[in-house]
Amino acid sequence: MKLIKIYSLLFLSLFLSNNLYALSMSSHVVEHFKKTICQCCEDALAIKGEFKNNGYYVNLKDGNVKGHSFNNVLIKFENLTNESRNNLLNEGINISKLQKCCNIKIAGEISLDELQQIIDKEVVRVSSARRIFDSANFSFQNSCVVVSGNINMKRVPGNPFAMFTGDSFSPYSAKLGVRIVGPVIYLNIIEGNINGEEMSPELKKVFLDWLNPLWDFSKLGFDCEIKSYNITPNGLTITATVF
Repeated sequence: MKLIKIYSLLFLSLFLSNNLYALSMSSHVVEHFKKTICQCCEDALAIKGEFKNNGYYVNLKDGNVKGHSFNNVLIKFENLTNESRNNLLNEGINISKLQKCCNIKIAGEISLDELQQIIDKEVVRVSSARRIFDSANFSFQNSCVVVSGNINMKRVPGNPFAMFTGDSFSPYSAKLGVRIVGPVIYLNIIEGNINGEEMSPELKKVFLDWLNPLWDFSKLGFDCEIKSYNITPNGLTITATVF
C-alpha cells in the first residue's frame, strides 16, 4: 500500500524514504524528500563514473546510495562539469546548487531483492510503537505489485478504523496497481484481504482515501517526473528525471 512509496516503483524509492507512519504530502515530508535527493546525489557523485556526452555518468553497480547497491541503474548528471562535481562534493549539496549545476536522468531496472532490502530497512527504522506496518513482503506480477505482511489498523492516520478495539497487528495481503497522471502517482487496490477476510469495496475505499495520492511531485517546486515504468515478474524498469 502507500507504505511502498513505490519509490520503489523506481530508483526514486530511495528518495522516498519517508516514515511509514506519516504519509501525507505535508511540508515536512516534502522537505525530507528534498534532503534525501541531496543525500542520494552526494553518494552517487562520489562513485567513480565517466564524463561523456555532456554529462557525468554513474553506474550504481560500482558503488552504493544510502547503503544500497543496484546492478542495473544508470544516472546521468547532465551538463555537470568536473569542476562542478568537485565543488558539490567539497562544499556540500543542496537543491539550489544541484539545479544550477545539472539535470538528472535515471534509468534502469530494480530487482525484487533490491526493492525488498529498501523496504525492510524502512520498516525497522520506525519505532515499534509507531509502526502501521510491521512487515511488508513483495512480489511482482505483470503491471502490478503483490504485498503481504502485518498491519495495525488502529494506527492508520485519521483513525478510520475506530471500531477496532485491539492495538495489535493483523495479517494482510493486497494486489496493487499503479496509475500516474502528470506529476501525481495513485494506487489502486485490485484485490486484498485482512485477517483472511476479503476486503469489501467499502473497505478498499477507506484505504484508498488514506493512501491517495501516493505522491505529488508538483509539491516539490521543481521538475521531477517518472517518464516511464514497467512492472514485470523480473523487476521494475523505470526512467525518471529531476530538474
